[in-house]
Amino acid sequence: SGLFEEFYANGKKKSEVTAKLKQFISEYCDPYGIKIYKIQSDADEVFIGPQCSFRKFCNSIRILLSHSSPYSHWENGVIERVIRTLMEKAFTLMAQRDLESAHWAHCLEHVYKVNNCL
Repeated sequence: SGLFEEFYANGKKKSEVTAKLKQFISEYCDPYGIKIYKIQSDADEVFIGPQCSFRKFCNSIRILLSHSSPYSHWENGVIERVIRTLMEKAFTLMAQRDLESAHWAHCLEHVYKVNNCL
């Protein structure tokens, strides 16, 4: 399911994903006896690189890793939809306030913070 994507959507860097996965497993999976069998990600070295900590951790607890094809973000489902929704909200905010495009990063950060408060 997309529960981990929603859990991880608060992450600021892809390099944080190993720690977030460990936290997710300890807080949401272990207490209920839930086992993760497979994780789908993009083909970034952070996820599939031979020496990356994420791959090593997943291998150690027997989680199968699969990755999407290059330039096919739609294969990553929920997280891509979260990103798209946040971007649409940021651009809507900019349009409502007649802000220049130079301020899109500030709008996105604002939308991110407001979204996390809801």
